Amino acid sequence: MWFNGLVATNTSAQDSQTKKHHYARTTLAVVFGVLATWLLLFGVVTTWLNRAVTDTNTYVATVEPLSQQDAVKDFIITKVDEQLRQSASGVDLATFTLPEGERIGKTDEQLKAAAITSINETISQTLDSEAFQSLWRASIRTAHKQLVTQLDSDSDTATFNMGPTITGAIVLLEDTKLAPLIARLDLPDSRSFNIKLQSERLASVRNAYKLFKQGTILLIIVALVCLALAVTLSVHHVKTLRRIVLGSGVGLLLVWVAVTTAPSKIAANSDASSKALIEAVADVLLRDLRLTTLIAGTVFISIGVLSEVYDLVQARKTKSVTK
Repeated sequence: MWFNGLVATNTSAQDSQTKKHHYARTTLAVVFGVLATWLLLFGVVTTWLNRAVTDTNTYVATVEPLSQQDAVKDFIITKVDEQLRQSASGVDLATFTLPEGERIGKTDEQLKAAAITSINETISQTLDSEAFQSLWRASIRTAHKQLVTQLDSDSDTATFNMGPTITGAIVLLEDTKLAPLIARLDLPDSRSFNIKLQSERLASVRNAYKLFKQGTILLIIVALVCLALAVTLSVHHVKTLRRIVLGSGVGLLLVWVAVTTAPSKIAANSDASSKALIEAVADVLLRDLRLTTLIAGTVFISIGVLSEVYDLVQARKTKSVTK
């Protein structure tokens, strides 16, 4: 009897140790699995950003349709309108833009308001032309190349040059009814239309950019090593896989939140017209990544939850049959 009790005690102790050992292995497997997934996810995101944000051809193809969005039009109209207002009084603006019948019996303020409306309509029509589409493509290509060059350098400042777009739009207006006003303009240096990247954020932007270029391969290698460790250590493969899937889903949704809030944060310290433009550009660049992470994260979490529910249902069925 005492021998049987001793055997039972040893068996119970071994079972306890085995459970602890399995629990430790499963926990490590999940940790390595989630880490691998997050690193792979980060590697994919950085590769995508390196292609979508720093590759000029991809950038131009993505941003080109923005020329017809209100944010871009309003930015250009505001800048051109500012130049025209500085070159002539409200009465002069009305003289060059309004028929005589529309000027009779109006105060200077009324004339100025009507003239500005007419000017903005003319500028908007010009921005819809094929000539401006060609100008926009060339301008954003040049501006992007300059920005990437600045990010590669150690300069304390970085700018996105909108000068060629603004001055080019003004030149196109020479073929409209605004030609007399355009002839009176003394255009400032195109650099005055640059959108400046805040200096306090430039270091972090540059570091992130260099990481995108240099760290992707290393990230993927480390991720694959972690994934191999997860598979090696795993005891209950289904449970481990489920936890990895859930962790990946949470990670994807966190990326979605970061990507969704990024445009407003990037443009936080810009003036009103520049802010809308920056947000529009950032939004269109991040749109595909935002949609992909939202869908994938939702699907991963759904699969993990449904798998857990299925196991619980099967366990209850088995228990009821046993009884």
